[in-house]
Amino acid sequence: ASEQSGLYVHCVPTGRGSDVSLSWRPSESIPGAHEVRIKYARVGAFPSVGEFYVLVFKDRFCASLAELWYCVVHSRLRADVNGVTGQAAGVELVVRGDRVPRIVRAYAGLATSDGSKEQTTKDAAFDPPSAFRLVPHAHNKFAIHFRPRHPGNSRLHVHLVDVDTQDLVAAWLLNAVAAAPTITKTYDVEIPCGQAITKRIPYRNPWNRARTFTLVSSDETLVRARDPVRPFVNIGPNAVEYLRLYFAPVHRQGLVQCYLFLNDENDQSEETFLLRLLVA
Repeated sequence: ASEQSGLYVHCVPTGRGSDVSLSWRPSESIPGAHEVRIKYARVGAFPSVGEFYVLVFKDRFCASLAELWYCVVHSRLRADVNGVTGQAAGVELVVRGDRVPRIVRAYAGLATSDGSKEQTTKDAAFDPPSAFRLVPHAHNKFAIHFRPRHPGNSRLHVHLVDVDTQDLVAAWLLNAVAAAPTITKTYDVEIPCGQAITKRIPYRNPWNRARTFTLVSSDETLVRARDPVRPFVNIGPNAVEYLRLYFAPVHRQGLVQCYLFLNDENDQSEETFLLRLLVA
């Protein structure tokens, strides 16, 4: 229990013994708020599940209940994927169906540096892309394709959820390692401090057939396609077309760098441009 801010926290495990420890402290990010940090001591092998309750009382006699939390701890599988920055790399995931048929859907979120939070990402795509049926008593396969925007390591939470009951069917921790891209051309762009500008870069399609290329920025808060709804360009055989870009305001003078990937229909990089933004 804790007496900070007049609140008292208790944990009630559902199994034998106590595998849960709690700490209660002021929040570092939200003034006036507090954080309850939960540590679960023993996580079993997949697909084991642990359950416990967290009770928050308003008085030290535990007579006035403020909140009641029901916590479920799911063990996860692990998967690894290796690729190149700016290009999609895929890995196949396998889940065994249980006794009843299920309609499931996969979701993915980026883990933060400390692993405590999850951020939505549009750089992960699934095959199949929508809900699909799990065959009972069989090994079912689906794939995830992840496009890292920066070199190095990143982690994704992948959840397979029952569409009808919202139950968590399976979960993975996906470790992605991205190598640095091969830069094909470097551009120096002068940007007035605090102002947004637009630029265009000529590009020739080197192929003898029409191609569709998608513009992917390593940092969309700095650079993106001028039309974010249609971030692609259609170029005829051996023709030249302009890549139209939007540069967001930068409020600090100096040099800022980011990548611009020109990806093909399979989300593989045809070109990688290094944009050196000179803010003055």
